[in-house]
Amino acid sequence: MYRLKNATDNARFCCQSQLDNQNVKEAICEAQIDLRALREELYMHEKTVYTAKGQIIEQMSLAQGQRVLILTAAAALFIPMSFVAV
Repeated sequence: MYRLKNATDNARFCCQSQLDNQNVKEAICEAQIDLRALREELYMHEKTVYTAKGQIIEQMSLAQGQRVLILTAAAALFIPMSFVAV
């Protein structure tokens, strides 16, 4: 991003000489390369986050299943006992 800002700051002087014009073009090309690399890195992070999200959802589903199992076992024990107590 620093290079892109530098390129835009130097852009108003690009008409003075061919050397300045070439420097601006090089700075813009370097900024484009940097932005492409950042985009690829963000894509990799997006895939990592997506995978982690799936794993978290799976863990939450397993935990919920365990809770349901405990509640079912408790209900299987205490509901018949409530008929006997009455």
